[in-house]
Amino acid sequence: MIEGFAGLIDRETKKMKLVSVAGQSLPPGAKDAMAKMLDDAWNRLQFPARPLKIGDVHTQRQKALFDIPMPGHETTAATMVTTYTLKKIVTPLAFFDVRTDCEIASEGLPSVSAACSGTGSLQFDVQERIPREYLLSMDMTLEVATPETRNSVKSRWTTTIEYMTR
Repeated sequence: MIEGFAGLIDRETKKMKLVSVAGQSLPPGAKDAMAKMLDDAWNRLQFPARPLKIGDVHTQRQKALFDIPMPGHETTAATMVTTYTLKKIVTPLAFFDVRTDCEIASEGLPSVSAACSGTGSLQFDVQERIPREYLLSMDMTLEVATPETRNSVKSRWTTTIEYMTR
């Protein structure tokens, strides 16, 4: 179970680097896979070049590659669609409602697929051009199938990220 993670944002490049992932009973490679997936997702965060107005909606589709820490699997593709709706601006922060949907499908045996959906909020520092706080509650269904069996797991989690720069 992943319990939390820590990362840093470089002030000049605006890129995030995940420093650590904390958790218990994680399979080998799970921490590295989570770190890569989160780094990729946040480092691809892009808003339109034009100024947004209250009520404007921005949708971003991302494809990310990551490793499933399971024998017989290598790199797996995930598709994430995130919609940001600008709710208010209190300088220097822009406040967004967030909706994220994702799909993961792998080839190989066992086959692994997942679908997730969640809502939350984002506080984005307009002057620094970096996120400051991100909250997301997510529901996920994971299926693992072999020719003999099919297992399904449903989970719900809440993620809170507070960003700090150095």
